[in-house]
Amino acid sequence: MKILKRIFVVLALLIAVMVVVSFFLPSKIRIQRNLTINAPAAIVFDQVNTLQNWEAWSPWKKMDPTSAMTYNNIPSGNGASYSWKGEKTGEGTLTISESVPNQKIVTELDFKGQGKSTGGFEFKQAGNGVNVNWYMDMDNGMNPLMKYMSLMMKGMLSDQFDQGLNDIKKIAENTPPTPEPMPEVAPVVDSIPQN
Repeated sequence: MKILKRIFVVLALLIAVMVVVSFFLPSKIRIQRNLTINAPAAIVFDQVNTLQNWEAWSPWKKMDPTSAMTYNNIPSGNGASYSWKGEKTGEGTLTISESVPNQKIVTELDFKGQGKSTGGFEFKQAGNGVNVNWYMDMDNGMNPLMKYMSLMMKGMLSDQFDQGLNDIKKIAENTPPTPEPMPEVAPVVDSIPQN
């Protein structure tokens, strides 16, 4: 009986310490990774802005290849969204809430009862290529459990962001630029009178 009491006291103390320590942990966390891609900004931007392209580079699709993805009727840009449901990735919805061509994309993530977060991509010209910054912001408020979870997820998500950016780089650097359309030439009219 004394052993059970001691175990209970030790557990209670550990929980109390963890709760106290959580007050000193940040409630807001930003995860971000960036990479320079040697491809035209329009090609890189389209890999993110057109949501069906995510299936080729998303680290979560690779982690759970059998997950089902359902798209709304907007293929890209503001309002485009997809929902996913998978054994390993759970379920949720990602929506593009802002899209500025070749500059930035802002996303809203809803993890279906597991919380929400915002994130996005920033695109900046870098020589002949573009630097892509992929970020996610999490606000855990004063929830001690979520604060600890966020700290553990930070390293894992950083690795996944690196993987996704490297896959975007491979795809974009091997995608030929779309040729510029040829200007229409007006037909030549013979103005010399015929005899």
